[in-house]
Amino acid sequence: MTLPVTFIEVVAVDRITPRTARVVFEAEALDDTVGGTPDQQLKLCFPRPGQREPELPAGQDDPMGWYQAYLAIPEADRPVMRSFTLRRRHPGTRRIEVADRAERQRLATRAELEVRWLHRDGAAPGALLTAAFRGGALPGGRPFAWLAGEAGAVRALRRCLVEEHGVPKSDIDFTGYWRHRLTQDDAPTAEDLADARERLG
Repeated sequence: MTLPVTFIEVVAVDRITPRTARVVFEAEALDDTVGGTPDQQLKLCFPRPGQREPELPAGQDDPMGWYQAYLAIPEADRPVMRSFTLRRRHPGTRRIEVADRAERQRLATRAELEVRWLHRDGAAPGALLTAAFRGGALPGGRPFAWLAGEAGAVRALRRCLVEEHGVPKSDIDFTGYWRHRLTQDDAPTAEDLADARERLG
Protein backbone atom coordinates (compact mmCIF):
# COMPACT_ATOMS: atom_id res chain seq x y z
CA MET A 1 0.00 0.00 0.00
CA THR A 2 1.44 3.36 -1.05
CA LEU A 3 1.27 5.91 1.73
CA PRO A 4 -0.78 8.90 0.48
CA VAL A 5 0.76 12.35 0.05
CA THR A 6 -1.55 15.29 -0.61
CA PHE A 7 -1.98 19.02 -0.06
CA ILE A 8 -4.53 20.24 2.49
CA GLU A 9 -6.25 23.54 3.28
CA VAL A 10 -6.95 24.51 6.88
CA VAL A 11 -10.54 25.75 7.14
CA ALA A 12 -10.86 26.19 10.92
CA VAL A 13 -8.78 26.17 14.09
CA ASP A 14 -10.57 25.85 17.43
CA ARG A 15 -8.75 26.43 20.71
CA ILE A 16 -10.07 23.70 23.04
CA THR A 17 -7.76 24.24 26.03
CA PRO A 18 -4.77 26.54 26.59
CA ARG A 19 -2.46 23.89 25.08
CA THR A 20 -4.77 21.99 22.71
CA ALA A 21 -6.20 23.05 19.36
CA ARG A 22 -8.44 21.22 16.90
CA VAL A 23 -7.53 21.84 13.26
CA VAL A 24 -10.17 21.22 10.58
CA PHE A 25 -8.92 20.82 7.03
CA GLU A 26 -9.97 19.88 3.54
CA ALA A 27 -7.74 17.72 1.34
CA GLU A 28 -7.28 17.44 -2.41
CA ALA A 29 -7.30 13.66 -2.01
CA LEU A 30 -7.24 11.36 0.99
CA ASP A 31 -7.07 7.59 1.06
CA ASP A 32 -10.37 5.92 2.02
CA THR A 33 -8.63 4.08 4.86
CA VAL A 34 -7.60 7.29 6.61
CA GLY A 35 -9.84 7.85 9.61
CA GLY A 36 -11.23 4.33 9.51
CA THR A 37 -9.42 3.06 12.58
CA PRO A 38 -8.07 4.58 15.84
CA ASP A 39 -4.43 5.57 16.36
CA GLN A 40 -3.99 7.35 13.03
CA GLN A 41 -1.62 10.24 12.56
CA LEU A 42 -1.09 12.74 9.80
CA LYS A 43 2.34 14.18 9.16
CA LEU A 44 1.87 17.83 8.19
CA CYS A 45 4.70 19.50 6.28
CA PHE A 46 4.94 23.30 6.43
CA PRO A 47 6.82 25.34 3.80
CA ARG A 48 10.14 26.98 4.59
CA PRO A 49 10.32 30.79 4.47
CA GLY A 50 10.21 31.88 0.83
CA GLN A 51 8.41 28.74 -0.34
CA ARG A 52 4.83 28.94 -1.61
CA GLU A 53 4.29 25.22 -0.98
CA PRO A 54 6.32 22.67 1.01
CA GLU A 55 8.50 20.26 -0.91
CA LEU A 56 6.92 16.92 -0.03
CA PRO A 57 8.64 13.53 0.16
CA ALA A 58 7.66 11.07 -2.54
CA GLY A 59 4.97 8.49 -1.74
CA GLN A 60 6.38 5.22 -0.42
CA ASP A 61 5.28 1.57 -0.32
CA ASP A 62 7.52 0.94 2.71
CA PRO A 63 5.84 2.31 5.86
CA MET A 64 9.22 3.54 7.15
CA GLY A 65 10.54 4.65 3.74
CA TRP A 66 8.74 7.99 3.89
CA TYR A 67 11.12 9.23 6.57
CA GLN A 68 14.17 8.41 4.45
CA ALA A 69 12.51 10.22 1.53
CA TYR A 70 11.90 13.18 3.83
CA LEU A 71 15.54 13.24 4.94
CA ALA A 72 16.66 13.04 1.29
CA ILE A 73 15.23 16.52 0.69
CA PRO A 74 18.09 19.09 1.05
CA GLU A 75 17.97 20.61 4.52
CA ALA A 76 17.43 24.16 3.21
CA ASP A 77 14.31 23.00 1.35
CA ARG A 78 13.12 20.30 3.77
CA PRO A 79 9.71 21.24 5.22
CA VAL A 80 9.09 21.62 8.93
CA MET A 81 7.11 18.52 9.92
CA ARG A 82 4.72 17.94 12.81
CA SER A 83 2.31 15.10 13.69
CA PHE A 84 -1.42 15.55 14.19
CA THR A 85 -3.88 12.92 15.42
CA LEU A 86 -7.23 12.33 13.75
CA ARG A 87 -9.93 12.76 16.37
CA ARG A 88 -11.89 9.57 16.88
CA ARG A 89 -14.22 8.13 19.51
CA HIS A 90 -12.70 5.29 21.50
CA PRO A 91 -14.89 3.10 23.74
CA GLY A 92 -13.63 1.87 27.10
CA THR A 93 -11.64 3.58 29.87
CA ARG A 94 -9.41 6.58 29.28
CA ARG A 95 -6.34 7.29 31.82
CA ILE A 96 -5.64 10.75 30.47
CA GLU A 97 -2.61 12.72 31.66
CA VAL A 98 -2.54 16.47 31.02
CA ALA A 99 -0.33 19.34 32.13
CA ASP A 100 -2.84 20.81 34.58
CA ARG A 101 -6.56 21.22 35.29
CA ALA A 102 -6.94 23.85 32.54
CA GLU A 103 -6.20 21.16 29.93
CA ARG A 104 -9.29 19.07 30.77
CA GLN A 105 -11.87 18.95 28.00
CA ARG A 106 -15.29 17.47 27.43
CA LEU A 107 -15.18 14.11 25.62
CA ALA A 108 -18.48 13.48 23.87
CA THR A 109 -19.21 9.82 23.12
CA ARG A 110 -22.16 7.42 22.93
CA ALA A 111 -20.03 4.65 24.46
CA GLU A 112 -19.80 3.70 28.12
CA LEU A 113 -16.73 5.67 29.10
CA GLU A 114 -14.91 6.21 32.37
CA VAL A 115 -12.42 9.08 32.34
CA ARG A 116 -9.74 9.67 34.95
CA TRP A 117 -7.84 12.95 34.59
CA LEU A 118 -4.27 13.06 35.91
CA HIS A 119 -2.79 16.56 36.30
CA ARG A 120 1.02 16.65 35.98
CA ASP A 121 1.44 20.06 37.63
CA GLY A 122 5.17 20.02 36.88
CA ALA A 123 5.79 16.25 37.07
CA ALA A 124 7.62 14.50 34.23
CA PRO A 125 5.43 13.39 31.28
CA GLY A 126 4.09 9.89 31.83
CA ALA A 127 5.00 9.62 35.52
CA LEU A 128 1.42 9.82 36.82
CA LEU A 129 0.09 7.62 34.04
CA THR A 130 2.63 4.88 34.76
CA ALA A 131 1.89 5.01 38.48
CA ALA A 132 -1.86 4.74 37.77
CA PHE A 133 -1.27 1.64 35.65
CA ARG A 134 0.87 0.01 38.33
CA GLY A 135 -1.71 0.65 41.01
CA GLY A 136 -4.78 -0.21 38.96
CA ALA A 137 -6.54 -3.41 37.97
CA LEU A 138 -7.29 -4.46 34.40
CA PRO A 139 -10.78 -5.49 33.27
CA GLY A 140 -11.64 -9.18 33.42
CA GLY A 141 -11.00 -11.49 30.49
CA ARG A 142 -8.26 -10.94 27.95
CA PRO A 143 -7.77 -7.17 27.54
CA PHE A 144 -6.48 -5.36 24.48
CA ALA A 145 -4.51 -2.19 25.25
CA TRP A 146 -4.09 0.85 23.02
CA LEU A 147 -1.34 3.19 24.22
CA ALA A 148 -0.52 6.60 22.78
CA GLY A 149 1.36 9.56 24.19
CA GLU A 150 4.91 10.70 24.94
CA ALA A 151 7.28 8.03 23.62
CA GLY A 152 9.12 7.33 26.89
CA ALA A 153 5.86 7.10 28.83
CA VAL A 154 4.36 4.72 26.27
CA ARG A 155 7.41 2.44 26.55
CA ALA A 156 7.13 2.43 30.36
CA LEU A 157 3.39 1.65 30.22
CA ARG A 158 3.94 -1.17 27.76
CA ARG A 159 6.63 -2.73 29.98
CA CYS A 160 4.27 -2.44 32.95
CA LEU A 161 1.45 -4.22 31.10
CA VAL A 162 3.73 -7.01 29.88
CA GLU A 163 5.88 -7.55 32.96
CA GLU A 164 3.46 -6.76 35.81
CA HIS A 165 0.03 -7.54 34.33
CA GLY A 166 1.03 -10.38 32.00
CA VAL A 167 -0.56 -8.87 28.89
CA PRO A 168 0.87 -10.49 25.72
CA LYS A 169 2.82 -8.08 23.52
CA SER A 170 0.56 -9.04 20.62
CA ASP A 171 -2.39 -7.60 22.56
CA ILE A 172 -0.86 -4.12 22.87
CA ASP A 173 -0.96 -1.48 20.14
CA PHE A 174 1.34 1.41 21.00
CA THR A 175 2.50 4.69 19.49
CA GLY A 176 4.81 7.37 20.85
CA TYR A 177 3.17 10.47 19.38
CA TRP A 178 5.81 12.89 20.66
CA ARG A 179 9.14 12.97 22.51
CA HIS A 180 9.87 15.10 25.57
CA ARG A 181 12.23 17.97 24.67
CA LEU A 182 12.56 16.71 21.07
CA THR A 183 10.72 17.55 17.84
CA GLN A 184 10.33 15.60 14.63
CA ASP A 185 13.22 17.62 13.22
CA ASP A 186 15.51 15.76 15.64
CA ALA A 187 16.87 12.38 14.56
CA PRO A 188 15.16 9.24 15.92
CA THR A 189 16.71 7.86 19.11
CA ALA A 190 17.75 4.22 19.47
CA GLU A 191 14.54 3.65 21.45
CA ASP A 192 12.44 5.22 18.66
CA LEU A 193 13.97 2.90 16.07
CA ALA A 194 13.50 -0.14 18.32
CA ASP A 195 9.83 0.75 18.77
CA ALA A 196 9.37 1.12 15.00
CA ARG A 197 10.99 -2.25 14.31
CA GLU A 198 8.81 -3.97 16.89
CA ARG A 199 5.62 -2.38 15.51
CA LEU A 200 6.48 -3.56 12.01
CA GLY A 201 7.49 -7.02 13.25
